[in-house]
Amino acid sequence: MLPPLFNLSSILDAINQQALIITANQRLCSKAQEAWAQQQETIQLSQLEPPAIFSLSQWVDEQWFTLQTLGNTASFQNVASKDQQRILWERVTQNCGRMQTEKLAKQASTALTYLHQWQLSPDAIKKNTHFVSDAHNTFLDWCDSYSNLLKKNRLISQEEKINIIITAFKEQQLTKVKQCLLIGFDDLSPLLNTLFDNAIEGSIKKVSNTQTPKTLTRRNFPTVKDEINAAALWAKALLEKNPHARIGIISPELGQSRETIVNALTHTFEPQHHGITSEQSILPFNISAGTPLGNTPLIADSLKLLGLLQRSFSFDDCCQWLYSPFWGKQSIDQAQRTRLANQLERLEQFEITTNQLRFFSQKITEGFADESAHSLYHYFRAAHDLQNSFSFNAKPSAWVEHFLSFFDVLDWPGERSSDSMEYQQTQLWYQVLESFAGLDSVLGALTVREAIKELGILARSTPFQAKVPDSPIQVLGILEGAGLQFTHCWVMGLNQQTWPPAPAPNPLLPFALQKEHQFPHASATRELEFARSLTDQYRHCAEHIVMSYADFNESGDIHWQPSQLIVDIPKDDSLNPANTLKQSSQSPPLAVISCAQGPKITLKDDATVPLKGGSSVLKAMAENPFDAFARFRLAARSIDQPVSGFSSKEQGIIMHQALASIWHRLGSQQQLLEHSDESLNDLINNSVTKGVREQQIKRRSQLHDTLCQLEIDRQIALITDWLEIEKQRPAFTVLHIEESFTANIKGLSINIRIDRIDQLADGSLLIIDYKTGSTSLNVWKAQNPSDLQMPLYLLTQQSPVSGIAFAQINVKARALKGLHNGDCTVNNAKGFQAIGDNKLGLPPTWEDAKKHWEQSIEELLLRFANGDTPI
Repeated sequence: MLPPLFNLSSILDAINQQALIITANQRLCSKAQEAWAQQQETIQLSQLEPPAIFSLSQWVDEQWFTLQTLGNTASFQNVASKDQQRILWERVTQNCGRMQTEKLAKQASTALTYLHQWQLSPDAIKKNTHFVSDAHNTFLDWCDSYSNLLKKNRLISQEEKINIIITAFKEQQLTKVKQCLLIGFDDLSPLLNTLFDNAIEGSIKKVSNTQTPKTLTRRNFPTVKDEINAAALWAKALLEKNPHARIGIISPELGQSRETIVNALTHTFEPQHHGITSEQSILPFNISAGTPLGNTPLIADSLKLLGLLQRSFSFDDCCQWLYSPFWGKQSIDQAQRTRLANQLERLEQFEITTNQLRFFSQKITEGFADESAHSLYHYFRAAHDLQNSFSFNAKPSAWVEHFLSFFDVLDWPGERSSDSMEYQQTQLWYQVLESFAGLDSVLGALTVREAIKELGILARSTPFQAKVPDSPIQVLGILEGAGLQFTHCWVMGLNQQTWPPAPAPNPLLPFALQKEHQFPHASATRELEFARSLTDQYRHCAEHIVMSYADFNESGDIHWQPSQLIVDIPKDDSLNPANTLKQSSQSPPLAVISCAQGPKITLKDDATVPLKGGSSVLKAMAENPFDAFARFRLAARSIDQPVSGFSSKEQGIIMHQALASIWHRLGSQQQLLEHSDESLNDLINNSVTKGVREQQIKRRSQLHDTLCQLEIDRQIALITDWLEIEKQRPAFTVLHIEESFTANIKGLSINIRIDRIDQLADGSLLIIDYKTGSTSLNVWKAQNPSDLQMPLYLLTQQSPVSGIAFAQINVKARALKGLHNGDCTVNNAKGFQAIGDNKLGLPPTWEDAKKHWEQSIEELLLRFANGDTPI
C-alpha cells in the first residue's frame, strides 16, 4: 500500500478534539480523509463518526443546506452557477463593440468577484484617489446590468450566498464552531475572514508543511524539455529502488507543459505504450491537469456530428465526423465513408450542405449489395426526417431531448466497445447535457446553431479528469500540490521569468484600487509574497526535494536565470545535463517502412507499359521517389483543399485556355502586329471571359459574378502585357498549341502535352511552357534537377529545337526565361540565356546538354520502372 499524501499527524489533535477542519480545495480534503481512513485500517479501529474534514465549498454548501432545513427564507433563492454567470456576463458585454467578448466577459466577472470578496461596492471605483477611465465607467454600467439580470432570473451570486450565511451566524440561526483548523490557505479574502470570524467562536489555526527535508538541492538544465526528461528519469530510478515511494512533480505552468510532461513520462516508463502491437499497461503516474471534455475524441466528434442538424457545415468538420468510429456501423459502412469523402473532396467547397450529403451518399450506396440497412444514406435520411420534426427555436432542455434522439438514430457512440476512459467521458457528457438543460431561464429559446455553440462552450469548459488507480507519481500544478506530503518532490520551472509570476491586474478596475487592497495578481509585491509562501511550503513537503529551472527557452535565444526564491538552495551538479539529454534521447526507434528494402517492382520486357501521370513522374521521382511510387503506382492523390475565390489551379487553366484561344485565332506574330488595339482587346476579353465562365459553372455557389469580373479584369491585364512582350520578339509562327502525343522511352509509354511550339525564322523550334507561378532555371541544374519536363519535351521533337523557355505570366513578372543554343535570341529577355553562359553546371554546348538531360531522364525512369522508391 502506498503511503498517504497527507501528513495526518499535523491534524490528529484537532481530530481528537472534534474540531472543524477546512481545506482550501477538494483534492486536499480527499487526501486528508484518505490518510485518516488508512490510519484507521492500519490500527484496526473504526470510529463511528468520521472527522469533520470539509473543503471550503463543501462546508459553505453544508451551512446553506442547514439554513434551508431551518426554513430560512433567504436561503430559498437559487445561486447562479458558473455557467449561468458566464452566460449573463456575455449577454451584458456582447454589444460593447470590442473583439473577444468571451474574454472580456470573464474579466468583468472576475472584477466584480474581487470587489465582493473584498467587501467593496462597485462605487468604490469612483473614489477620488483612483484614476477612473471610460473603461471603468463602462464596467460600472455592466455591473448594474448584470445585477438586473440576476434579479430578473431570480438568482443570487456566490458572494451573496456567503453573506446570507454570515447573517445567519450573527443572528444565531446557525451554531458557531468552537475550534477550526484551516489547511492550504495562504491568505483569506476579507469576505472569508468575516465568515470565519462569525462562524467560529474559538481559535482559528492554520496548518502548513513543517517537515525538515533530508536533502534540498537546486538543479539546472539546458532547456525545458531536458528538465522534464530529467525529472521523468529521476522518478523512474526512485520507483525502481522503492516501489512504495510517493513522488510529486510540481510545475507552475502545468497547463502549458502538460503534453510534454505526459509524453516524457510515458516514453520513460513504457516506451512501447503507443506501439501498434504492444499491450497497453497502466502507467504509474497521475496528472492533475484535466483535459477539456469537449476536446476529447469522443465528445469532439459528437459535437461535430451535431452539425448534421444544420443546413450546412464546414468541410473540415464533415471529414472529422465522417471517419469517426463513434457512430454508425463502422465495420459495415467504412467503404461507403471513404467513397463519400472522396466525392465531397472533389467539390472543393468550404461548406457542405445536407442536401449534397444525402445526394452523394445515395449515389454511392447504389454500388453496394445492401442498399438499405445501415447505409450512410439510411443514416442521413433518418437524421433529415428527425430534423424536420424539430422546432426552429427551442429552449436548451428541449434541444437536449432532440440531441439524444438524434444520437439514437445514428447509433451513437458506435458499435465498438468503449474503454474505461470513453465510458467515463460518456457519463460526464450526460452530466453536461443535464447542466445545459438547466439553462432554460438564462438562455431562452435558441436556434439549432446557437444551441450547438452553447453546448460546445459548456463541454469545453468542463474538465475531464480520468479516474485511475492511485499512482505513486503525482503530477500537479503549483496550487494543487500545496499542503500535500511526499517522500520525494521535484518542483520545476522555477526560473526568474516564471517564478514569481508576472503581475496581471484586472484591466476593468483602477490599478490603484487593486494595489491598495492587494487584489490577486495586482502587483509584483503581491505576486512575490504569494510565490514566497508557496515556495516555503514546497521546501518542507518531502524528505528529498529538487527545485530546478531551464537555462534557455525552447528556441535557445533567451537566457534564463534561476528564481531569486531558490538561489540560496545548494546547487547539485551530480546529474550532468549533457548525460540527461543523452539518456532522454535514447527512446526506441520508430518503425520505418522502406520500399527500397522490399521486393522491387519490375516491368515486362515484351511490353510497352503506359505510364499514368506522364511527365509529372519525372518531377515526382526527382523530388521524392516514394511520392512517385504512391501517386503513379498506387494511384494515391492529395486532397485539393477548398479555397476562397479562384484557386491557383483554376487561374492557370483560365490563362492556358485564353492564350490557346488567342493564338489559334492569330497563328503568328505577323497577325498579332496587324491587329488593331480594339480588335485585339476584344479577342483577349472574349477568350478570358469564356475561360472564367467555364470555371464558374463548376463552382457557381462560390464564384459569384463580382468575383468573376475581378478575375477577368486581372487576367486581361496580364495577357495584354504579355502580348506586348510577344510583339518585341523576332518573327515567329505558332506551329502547335496544346499538342498531345505519346513518347516511348525505355519501354515506358509517356503521354506528353506541350503548351506551345513556335517555329522561328530559320525553321528551328522554340518550346514554350506557360507558368502562372514563380519560375527558376535551377530546376534544370546538372546535379539533382527537380523538374525535367521541358528537357523531355525537347528530346521528343524530330525537328531541330533552338531553345526551351518558361513564359512567366503573373503579377510579379511577365518574362521569357529559358536556355537556347546560342543562335536563338529574344529582344529584352534577360532570363533567356545561351547554353554557353549557363550557371547550372550543364555542359556548355547544346548537344552535350541534350545528352546530359537524356541520361538523367532515362536514369529516373529506369529507377521508377525497377521500383527503386526510397523515402
